[in-house]
Amino acid sequence: MTPRKYASGETNRNGGISKIGDASTRAVLYQAGLAVLTRSQKWSKLRAWGH
Repeated sequence: MTPRKYASGETNRNGGISKIGDASTRAVLYQAGLAVLTRSQKWSKLRAWGH
């Protein structure tokens, strides 16, 4: 997974995550993120950032 890049002159932006790479790795990372956001009851900086 890599962020999309847009660079033109003085503009340099990172976009969303592209679908380059292994599909199973993306699926596992998605499931882990979903678990942090929905199943965890404990507060954390990562969970707060996700919400």
